[in-house]
Amino acid sequence: MAVGGPNWSGLLKWSISHSDGTSPAQQISQEDREWFQNMVKETYVDEVKIMQQIGAFLVKESEEGVEEKEMVETKEQLLEELQDIVENLDRARDLKCIGGLPILLGLMDSSHPSLRWRAAEVLSACVQNHPQVQEWALESGCLPPLLQMCEDTNSTCVTKALLALTSLVRNFPSGCAALLSSPSLPRLPALCHPSASTTSDARLTTKALRLAGALCVDAPACQKLCNLGILEAALQAASGEERDVREAALSLLLQMMSSLTSLATTQAEQIQRLKDVVEDRLSAIKKLMFEDRQCCLEEEDICVAILDVLASPPTVVPETPSSKAPLLLLK
Repeated sequence: MAVGGPNWSGLLKWSISHSDGTSPAQQISQEDREWFQNMVKETYVDEVKIMQQIGAFLVKESEEGVEEKEMVETKEQLLEELQDIVENLDRARDLKCIGGLPILLGLMDSSHPSLRWRAAEVLSACVQNHPQVQEWALESGCLPPLLQMCEDTNSTCVTKALLALTSLVRNFPSGCAALLSSPSLPRLPALCHPSASTTSDARLTTKALRLAGALCVDAPACQKLCNLGILEAALQAASGEERDVREAALSLLLQMMSSLTSLATTQAEQIQRLKDVVEDRLSAIKKLMFEDRQCCLEEEDICVAILDVLASPPTVVPETPSSKAPLLLLK
């Protein structure tokens, strides 16, 4: 590429001069043809080649004459550039083809948090809404390092790991099944609890709640999450002060109530609490000034939907010898 960037202005002027729409097409001279071909070559960017160059640098442990701090900063910049590139679905596929996934997995184990979370963020961009890359990432073993990062002492690393996990499992049955069967899954309810993050970093709780929502693909999955304590954590989050956290929690609760066909009688109290929380929140929203209420329209709609699901009282199913407790059927 030419210094200073592509000559878009020159290319535009050339195009207009040869086709103004008011006269027949002109015969292009060999000199003009060569000029145009050179301009096209100058403005073309081979993103796959750029990805290969980025990958080649990211795997370097050191560079002669370059201090560690500068190496880390350069890798940070390259990961940000790589993320911009792989947001294109075709480039996300190319990343796997050039061996980029192992590079990202290796960076997730870096001693530098800034590289760990950026690598997870790039992976999230790759797999989001891309079933083929989701499958490749799962086969490449991305689940263990992401789950390990969920226990990181750096909250940004945890947040980005949750983001990547959500992108990996959303609308991807194999990914959901793998995560639901993981021995690390019981850690999720604690991350969904409001106490998992400070007011200034409610993103962590929001991302955890959204991950739980992505896993609620059917009644068995919802029941498993419910048994782990997700229902209680979501109830706590739905009563919080952070709007994004509340919306994520209420959306999760709506998914669970809509998908579950039965709940243990021990959870009947939680269902009543959910109804109380939703009714209190609706009452609070209705008291807001017009502009403030406009910001809560989505939250209000979710609350109304939850009350509609809970409109019919649950019916107790008689206990059988094989069951540990009677069940409540949600109509």
